[in-house]
Order: sequence, then C-alpha cells, then structure tokens
Amino acid sequence: MKLQPVPEYAKGIKGGGGASEISDKGTQIMTNQVRTFASILFFGIACMFLGLGGADARPSTQSYTCEGVRHFIDQRGTVVMNTKNASVYRKFYAPHYQCPFSTEHTAHRVPTKSGTCTLYICREPREDMFGRKWPRRFLK
Repeated sequence: MKLQPVPEYAKGIKGGGGASEISDKGTQIMTNQVRTFASILFFGIACMFLGLGGADARPSTQSYTCEGVRHFIDQRGTVVMNTKNASVYRKFYAPHYQCPFSTEHTAHRVPTKSGTCTLYICREPREDMFGRKWPRRFLK
C-alpha cells in the first residue's frame, strides 16, 4: 500500500482536518443545547418546590367573623379577599390606610360568618355633569 501525498488545502489544518472536526463541533453544539435544557428544567422544578411559581389562594370573608375580618385587614393595610365565591373578589382597605390618588374610602357590605359586615374599599368618587358629588341615595 502506497501513501498518498497530502493535498495543499489540507496542509494547514491540524490533525488532518476532515469529518472528525465537524463531528466534534456538532457534539459540542448538542452538548450546549442539552446543558441549557437541563438548567431550564432544573430551575422550573426548583421554582415549583420553593413556591415561586404558584399564587396564594385568596382568603374568603365568609370564613371570618366580622371582628376577625376587620382585624385581618387592619394588620395588613390592604387585602384582596373573596366575597361570595372563588371568582368574586375585592380589595379591602383598613380605615387608616391612604387610598390611591383620586379615590376615596367607601363603605362596602360583605357576608361573614356572623352576618353582614361593613368594610372599606377605595373607588373613584361619582360626580354628575356639573362636577357635584351625587347624593348618597343614588350611589347604590
């Protein structure tokens, strides 16, 4: 068996060039993709177990007495709570809590264990076309 001379275009390539270098790069790209997928999967599983991915359930006003729900809101300042069922909710504010800009404290009745209870919400004041606040009997 006679050795073939090395062509000119292959003389500058280390290791003789050819398919082995291409397959090494392909393996390296595949390894990087697998490593990226594994790190994303690990981060997702970690978030699930650490509680970073899930939302907390809203408490219900019906699971508290009137005094209990008032105390609960007073401790936190603002609380989003279910009122009638899981899909009906509202944000309640403590009486000492400052409402956001251009809103005011308004009394709102909710069902509790001990009957109906008056809590506070913040909402835009209703005005007529002359800029006067409507009488209380029209706000219901």
